[in-house]
Amino acid sequence: MNRIFSILLFSLFVSIASGQTVNFYYDRGVKSLENNDYPNAIKDFDYVIENYPDYFEAYYKRAMANIALAKNEEALSDFSKALELKADYWDVFIARANLYSMSDNLDDAIKDYTSAIRLKDNVDSIFSKRAKLYYKQKAYEQALDDFSTAIRLKPDNSDNYFFRADIFIKDKKYSAALQDLNKCLKLNTDYIEAWYKRGIVEYYLKDYKASKLDFDKAVSLKIDVQELYTFRAQVNFEEKDWDAAISDYSLLINKYKIIKAELFLNRGIAYKQSKKYDLALRDFNKCIARDAENNKAFYERGETYMLLNKNSQAIRDFSKAIDLDPHCFEAFNNRALYYYKKEKFDLAIKDFGKAIKIKEDADSYFYRGACYFELGKKKNACADLKKSSNLGNKEAKKDFMRLCYKP
Repeated sequence: MNRIFSILLFSLFVSIASGQTVNFYYDRGVKSLENNDYPNAIKDFDYVIENYPDYFEAYYKRAMANIALAKNEEALSDFSKALELKADYWDVFIARANLYSMSDNLDDAIKDYTSAIRLKDNVDSIFSKRAKLYYKQKAYEQALDDFSTAIRLKPDNSDNYFFRADIFIKDKKYSAALQDLNKCLKLNTDYIEAWYKRGIVEYYLKDYKASKLDFDKAVSLKIDVQELYTFRAQVNFEEKDWDAAISDYSLLINKYKIIKAELFLNRGIAYKQSKKYDLALRDFNKCIARDAENNKAFYERGETYMLLNKNSQAIRDFSKAIDLDPHCFEAFNNRALYYYKKEKFDLAIKDFGKAIKIKEDADSYFYRGACYFELGKKKNACADLKKSSNLGNKEAKKDFMRLCYKP
């Protein structure tokens, strides 16, 4: 009896000692992992798994060590084994999802984040991570839902506001985007991308002064993004800050090598407004060389020629602009003014008439009225002067009272 008892006691001792030994190796492996000593960590976890194949934590920890050594296939194998042993292993779902995400295996990453959320649906960072993967897949509706949940769970994460704002921008919900970007920047004033994104939103909302301030702030924070300068150039253009617009268009053309016709057209207009007519002509020529059917370029070049008193070239360009777009009010109107100054009143009346059909304009009526007077057609002239006066031309009102009014 004593012998049997002694054997049982010894067996229990060996079992306890063996368990203590396994735990010792596991704990030492964890410590090595924490100290970035990955090879030795793996050796200890190998020992634990060899002696206790159901020790699921060891598979998880060994997988983490393998990831650190860029042994991703080994890590995935260990994660799968850990989940076989413990199907609700939340940490493994997260770790494996992160690994899939790093490998651009987005579908499997999303599946694992979804499994993790089913187990624990109150962790904001997991919703945020899944949202970014949906965003990357352009599944914006799902991304929007996840970012909104992440924000509800933790309202102080600037990243979530930024990405949700970007989705709102894509949906053209600019007011909602502005609110999120305001919150983002309140949480993190150094969020460079948020400054220039807010500038874009303000541009679409036509708040050009605020837009310019935000673009300038982003530039001061050393951001180097082509999109920023594209929008800032347009803001400067809308604000008629011609020198600043020229500077930004030149940066896009020279630094970023953007040689689109539209850039040369807009820079040409800015040069024209700055009375740098030769430079304006050069840019209009470049625009037309890249887009021979750009009616606005012909019109703007024609107007520049007119400012340089090169009238024959101006009329040629106005006519070309009209051929390309029969609804080009400016081209008809400017060609009519040229005919008026040259006392070709019949041609002027014809062009003013076409311009007026496109857009009722006080000055067009006024000058057509003047043409009618020159041709002795007082009734037509007075009708045009009255119309011009009604549209707000004060000079027309004076002429109507002087020439047409009968008390």
